[in-house]
Amino acid sequence: MERFLDNQAELCLQAYPNLRITCATAYEQRILLNEHECRDLCLKMSAKTCQYNKIRMKSCVPSVTPTIGFLLFVNDDCDFGESKHVNRNVTSKQSTFTAPGNNNITMMRQGKKSVIMDDKTQEVKINATVDTIKLYGSTSYYSSRKNEPQNEFRNIAMLSNPEDCLAGFSVYIEAIDGIQVIDEGMATFQTRTPKICLHKCMKNTLNNGSLLPTNCRSVQYDRITKRCILFNTSITPIGNAYYTPNENTVYFEKICISDMVRRKCEIVLRRIPQYILVGHATAAINASSHNYCIEMCLRSLEMLAFTCRSAIYFYEYSKSNCILNKDSAQTRPEYFTNEREQKVDYIEMDECHSTRGHSLNNLINNRQ
Repeated sequence: MERFLDNQAELCLQAYPNLRITCATAYEQRILLNEHECRDLCLKMSAKTCQYNKIRMKSCVPSVTPTIGFLLFVNDDCDFGESKHVNRNVTSKQSTFTAPGNNNITMMRQGKKSVIMDDKTQEVKINATVDTIKLYGSTSYYSSRKNEPQNEFRNIAMLSNPEDCLAGFSVYIEAIDGIQVIDEGMATFQTRTPKICLHKCMKNTLNNGSLLPTNCRSVQYDRITKRCILFNTSITPIGNAYYTPNENTVYFEKICISDMVRRKCEIVLRRIPQYILVGHATAAINASSHNYCIEMCLRSLEMLAFTCRSAIYFYEYSKSNCILNKDSAQTRPEYFTNEREQKVDYIEMDECHSTRGHSLNNLINNRQ
């Protein structure tokens, strides 16, 4: 029976991460150990939809608002279950609106529970079957949840060489506080501040001013030893360098973002691997890459009519894998939490591009 259900699940169920139904009443709820048990129960009950809460570990049948931590199963009407509790008339009673110019965008309105998916409100179809095998992300690491300032490094972001990115793209900097790269690097030297260390990477030079043999992709600074290490690779899952927690180090990585972004300042992005902002999604889009997800966040006011303060990118999904938020860990710290199963990055925008503005002095002075 177990093998039968596994085979039927592959044929009949589509799984969508970070979606949940809020306009229907469940006719049964059970506490289950994992999403596989929820999937099997969905098949046995012949339910139209089932949702599983990975955070609270609760299965809800039947179970669409994008929500981090939920997994939504959609049954393609395969009728072989033990029960006939099928609700074929579950529709939203809330108003909806269309995201401008992009059919791959799901918009959420705070307090309205509105959903748009491929311009079809009543049909949950993303035309992609997502594997429901349990996914394991990289180990969580030390991360300061304080208001990490960013302005100390803004003026350095404009110093990169043109060959760092293709034509039509510019270098942005991602800062990760609290990790140490497990790699020898291509150059190691001592310098007084992380700002000087980052400057060397941006200019692709050694401490004595001579050019590096290959472009610097990332750089790490140890606040205790004052040691600066330049790398020609980046950390996983984008690159192949592994890392470990170290509260005394700060890591910077170059990324290339389209010049279609109208830069209001030299932006430094705060990146935190394996963290998410629970329950505050404003839009969910299909992003081809980590960098494109960031680009859409930076262009959110122009494209989506709201200011995106943070983005969450899920590496193992191709649909609705980029969550854009009007809030951030700074505005909603109580909802900022570790994600231990899926490979994910939380990226926080520099507030210099919005109305508030804050600085990143702690990357220099933190814990010294």
